Formats: sequence, structure tokens, C-alpha cells
Amino acid sequence: ELIRMERDCSAHNYHPIPMVFSKGEGSHILDPEGNKYIDFLSAYSAVNQ
Repeated sequence: ELIRMERDCSAHNYHPIPMVFSKGEGSHILDPEGNKYIDFLSAYSAVNQ
């Protein structure tokens, strides 16, 4: 549902990233399943949509 909302309501400045993140810790972000990623995209677009 969140990906659909992003598609329908966001500005679409760049190609969307088909992922949902649930938490951030410093430069790391976590998805709802608990997988941890390094945030290399903090300047990708407006991050507080």
C-alpha cells in the first residue's frame, strides 16, 4: 500500500525505488523484515516526503 501511495501522490522527480523502509539508524536504514542497508541515497530526492 505504501508503494502505491508513493506512486499516486509523489512528485516523481526520479525513477522510484521499489522498497519500503521502516527505521533509520545513522547511515543505516532497515526494511520491515529487519534487513539492514547503508543509505547511499540521502540526496536522491526530497527525503522527507
